[in-house]
Amino acid sequence: DEIKKSRDYLKTLFDVIPSALYTVDIQRKITGWNNVAAKITGFDAKDVIGKGCNLFAIEPCLHTCGLFDKNTPKPVLNRECTLKTKDGKIKTVLKNADEIRDGSGNVIGGVESFEDITERKEMEERMMSSVAELARSNKELENFAYSLSHDLQEPLRSVSGYLSLVEKRYADKLDSEGVEFVQVAVSGAKKMSRMIEDLLGYSRVQTRGGKFSSVNMTISLEKALRKLRTVIENSGAKIEYGRLPIVTADETQMVVIFQNIISNAIRYRSKDFPKIMVGSSENEREWVFAIADNGTGFDMKYSESIFRLFKRLNKYDNHPGTGIGLPIAKRIIDRHGGKIWAESKPGAGSTFYFTLPKKM
Repeated sequence: DEIKKSRDYLKTLFDVIPSALYTVDIQRKITGWNNVAAKITGFDAKDVIGKGCNLFAIEPCLHTCGLFDKNTPKPVLNRECTLKTKDGKIKTVLKNADEIRDGSGNVIGGVESFEDITERKEMEERMMSSVAELARSNKELENFAYSLSHDLQEPLRSVSGYLSLVEKRYADKLDSEGVEFVQVAVSGAKKMSRMIEDLLGYSRVQTRGGKFSSVNMTISLEKALRKLRTVIENSGAKIEYGRLPIVTADETQMVVIFQNIISNAIRYRSKDFPKIMVGSSENEREWVFAIADNGTGFDMKYSESIFRLFKRLNKYDNHPGTGIGLPIAKRIIDRHGGKIWAESKPGAGSTFYFTLPKKM
């Protein structure tokens, strides 16, 4: 009676386990087969009991579980295999196995479980294919941007150069309106050249980014300020900052972020001398950086559009620039797995925030 109760208990346990489970004897003949195994393979217990695993296992997976192999550590965990169902379909499974021993320690059989990961594998393959396609598309985009930059820059230089010659050689033959027309055309050609260069830089954020390493953000900020020295001196801007943290990032791109946001703050300054404050804070998951200014500010209804390519809130004549600095900053932060946003009010300045994860 006790033996029967024990067997009934084990059979119930065998069938309610959520994984496919079966047992084999030392000759790898199947001695037990649960309901999940039947559901995945289509073979009922009566189809497999007393038969070998070659009924459903496929070479070379038939002998790769290492169940009775002395050189294979036990238990065998997460071994990927393929099997054939009763109706001939091929499925990918993740198998685990271990030996069963008697009271004397002799191997008398084994137990194997498996999980159907066919859909997961197909999804992974589709994802890998998509990633490869995206990489190819990005490469094509970069090549296109480079070709566009190279092919358009030459005629633009030619147009700008000849217009400048017209302005110099024929200034005495042009009236004031004619001179103005030439100057506007030269200015437009130069702006187009800068836009092409900036577009090329935008396309290379992902494909030409450097490796991530430990970056002292204080040093990155100071490098950006040195690049902006002339702009800062001409505007009379005052930059205040404290000690910034060390993060894991692309150092060159961190300099670009500070340079783009601070130059933007100086460009859109109010009548007062620009005053810009840079600080940081942290939470459990990320570092948060803030760059606040006393500039003209903007309506918050434009808070998302300012990060779009070539989107500008002011006319070019009033604030020179291509309108791509903030989109480049956003693309860099996206590459680092962070977020970037701005808070502002017309006439009350703006504060730009960006985050960097603590764990990459």
